[in-house]
Amino acid sequence: MSNSIKLGIGYTNTDSTRQITISDVADSICASPATVKSKVQAINASLAAGTDGGLSDFFRSDDYDAVQSIGSFNQIKSATIVESEVTNIVIEGGE
Repeated sequence: MSNSIKLGIGYTNTDSTRQITISDVADSICASPATVKSKVQAINASLAAGTDGGLSDFFRSDDYDAVQSIGSFNQIKSATIVESEVTNIVIEGGE
């Protein structure tokens, strides 16, 4: 299996969003959507409480403006688990 998790990232005081894909996620993680959801909720709670250890400043929107409090990462708005099976077919004379 080839697994990934796609996250939709939201920012303060802007409509700007970003999609982030985490590749090569273990089957055991993708098998438990409830666990992924609880981890996302924990990150969002940490961002809201200001206990994110600088994560909100690491991921910034393209229109980031510290003076106007625009564009700091403030929540994961969506999460999608993508599971796909990859089958390589060996063709004679090819790789």
